[in-house]
Amino acid sequence: MAKKYKYQSKRKASENKDPRRWIWFSIGGSILVALGLVSAIWYDSATQPEYNPDVVFQTSDGRNHVQPGSQIEYSNYPPSSGDHYGSSLAWGVYDQPVDEGFWLHSMEHGGIVMLYNCEDDCTDLKTEMEDFYDSAPSNRCFEKRLIVMPYDRGMDTPITILAWQHRLDLEEFDRRQIVDFYRIYEEMGPEALPCGVNGDVRM
Repeated sequence: MAKKYKYQSKRKASENKDPRRWIWFSIGGSILVALGLVSAIWYDSATQPEYNPDVVFQTSDGRNHVQPGSQIEYSNYPPSSGDHYGSSLAWGVYDQPVDEGFWLHSMEHGGIVMLYNCEDDCTDLKTEMEDFYDSAPSNRCFEKRLIVMPYDRGMDTPITILAWQHRLDLEEFDRRQIVDFYRIYEEMGPEALPCGVNGDVRM
């Protein structure tokens, strides 16, 4: 009996060292992550967005085009409307703040701007915002008219989501509220943009 027990123990140890098991574990984990991402995207697209009473409508600050670099003052910071540059900012994630004049033009085209600001380290929040950009539902053009960047002027909360003349301030990352805002107000700017057209400024 002792020898048989010893033989089984060695066999079990040998099986545990088989590298193929860890390969399958790794593949299985990757599949679960991918399925989770697909499920989130499907859920975001399939559910009916809810209007949020916390979304603030702001009166128009104008929408004239001015030369890039021109000094512009806005009634609210961050602004949700106002005069802006003739060039618009391309959709995407930016590591540094970009002049309001560029992304206001993008919002005029129906884009959504997600701004974040932290007193200390923003690593976790930045990751959540970037992950949202990657998994955000596409529109009828199969595009994401979305801009993510850090910003601090006039920010009373860590997160502010902007559409043309609409603003949502959040104390923490809330995917459901952000998705609903994005789906309701994306493409709602005063200047329609054809499918396949992106901003001409990339930082």
